[in-house]
Amino acid sequence: ARQDNIIERLSESIADIAGFREVKEACLLLLAGAPHMHDKNGHLVSRGTIHVLLIGNPGTGKSFLAKRAGSISPIHYFQSAATASGRGLVASVVKDPDIDGYAVYPGVVAMASKGICIIDEIDKTHKDDYGDHNNAMNECEVTIAKANIKAKLEADTSYLATANPEHRVFTSDNPYYEQIAMPKDFQDRFDIIFPMMPSGKAEERDRIMDIMLERHIEEKEQKEWNPEFSHEFIRKYVAYCRSANPNPKMSRELFKSIKKRLSELMRPRDEEQVKISYRHLESIMRFAYASARLRLRDITEADIDLSFSLKFSSFRDLGIVDTSGIYNWSIEEGVVEENISDDKIIHDVLKEFLPDTNTITDLGEIIKACVGKGVDEEKVEEYIEKKSRMGDIFEPRKGFIRRL
Repeated sequence: ARQDNIIERLSESIADIAGFREVKEACLLLLAGAPHMHDKNGHLVSRGTIHVLLIGNPGTGKSFLAKRAGSISPIHYFQSAATASGRGLVASVVKDPDIDGYAVYPGVVAMASKGICIIDEIDKTHKDDYGDHNNAMNECEVTIAKANIKAKLEADTSYLATANPEHRVFTSDNPYYEQIAMPKDFQDRFDIIFPMMPSGKAEERDRIMDIMLERHIEEKEQKEWNPEFSHEFIRKYVAYCRSANPNPKMSRELFKSIKKRLSELMRPRDEEQVKISYRHLESIMRFAYASARLRLRDITEADIDLSFSLKFSSFRDLGIVDTSGIYNWSIEEGVVEENISDDKIIHDVLKEFLPDTNTITDLGEIIKACVGKGVDEEKVEEYIEKKSRMGDIFEPRKGFIRRL
């Protein structure tokens, strides 16, 4: 644990797959996990489970790597979302003829509590099941309310999931992050998302093919893969670290460095519009705790370095951060920045023309003012209609509007 490169060496022993150093390190940190944070009333305020998503074209080795890493945990279950029936991944309520009633059956997520659930092709999850995943991933429990049954199942489970891009393979037309076909709030539950792409270097491709072809040689002639550490050793090492160093401490002296680095990581083109996402801070801290656990000490700058390095690597590969280090928040949030700017202009114009609930204003004048500021007339009409449906604005007489 005192050796500076112990995390890199342990992670390289996870799977017989070339490259993907950061992915292997993230998987090792997932195994180590972080402590749960509770308030004074015992309520969970920040989970310690780490969730990792590997997304890439078929044949990149993501499922192979996920299975190998997940199997190191003493408690682990594997399931493909494509073959799971109903809510079988999390939990289900089923009519049981033996008791002539309904019974709760835990899915692999609940059964893997205190361990790891390896979910293949998680992008094949039924749209109605994402809510259950969100609760399990963030609250570490599953709430059941169906057929007169109310129950809670513990799901203190780390997700190690794989997925394919929206069109099965990544294209160069858009950033990789825009090609993930899963709900945004579900993606946010993952502490890190890594796109796994084949290496463009000839020597890397040759190394991968050599590893695969070697498996087809007669067994006695095969060049055996001899990792530095066996899975049994890694399992015991991680178990010891989780037990001996369950709650690494962090000094207040690290606050300034963390805040500065997060602001730099999420530095946008417009320096005055820094949009910090605090969920990333939570993820970075979870990785830092896991790193400190594995080094059997309290959190230091080295653990923070590793956390930010992994996060930056993910942002860069996904296309959230460009080659110059500029963060594009609209790509990550899945919104069109232009639309948000237009909405702000319309909002400000409405505030000017409708300062209070007693003022009634000609809609045509509002549209004219917005168009004068560069907003398309159709967008103004859509915005007004949306606000009317929400009950914020109403039309007391044709062509005139008023705030509620």
